[in-house]
Amino acid sequence: VNGFVLSKLWAWFIVNKFHLPELDVVHALGISLIVGLLTSSNKKENTKEFFEMVGAAIAGPFMVLFLGWILSLFI
Repeated sequence: VNGFVLSKLWAWFIVNKFHLPELDVVHALGISLIVGLLTSSNKKENTKEFFEMVGAAIAGPFMVLFLGWILSLFI
């Protein structure tokens, strides 16, 4: 999901402004993994249930995509 969202946001904002090539989903996923690795914390939250974590992992990127889509309408 993160790779798909990153590739769409990249196409909407980076390609037009900086005239850079588009990212495919595989490369966007790789960038997302690198950024996640560099910015993740080692905290483990025992209070969250498995399904809450999965839901947040899926819903979060789509919320970012939706907000990015709204912003792209103003370009």
